[in-house]
Amino acid sequence: QEAADGAQGRVEGKPLPGLAPRLILALARMHCSGPTALRLESRFGTLLAAGPTINGRAVAQVSEIPPRRRSDAIAALHVAYRLRGEAPLLLEAEDVRAALCELGATDCWSDG
Repeated sequence: QEAADGAQGRVEGKPLPGLAPRLILALARMHCSGPTALRLESRFGTLLAAGPTINGRAVAQVSEIPPRRRSDAIAALHVAYRLRGEAPLLLEAEDVRAALCELGATDCWSDG
């Protein structure tokens, strides 16, 4: 059973990490020009690079980020730092605030 599931990209009913993006790139290579496919692969590699280490409790202590937007803030920090090729440690609230300020994203999280 597990071998059969593994062949389909699943183990114990859960998708294998990273399988869907590789499948999407393979499909893109079939339908895109060579240069476009290479550009997509490069960008995919950028997003897979090591990113920041973010303490969720530190994000929760940043009052400017409403509770329902915390996961958005964490995701945005991951993408921004991967695009910059940086992997900082954001372990304290002040680290998160400084990162948001450095990225020019201090006013992005209000619900209003």
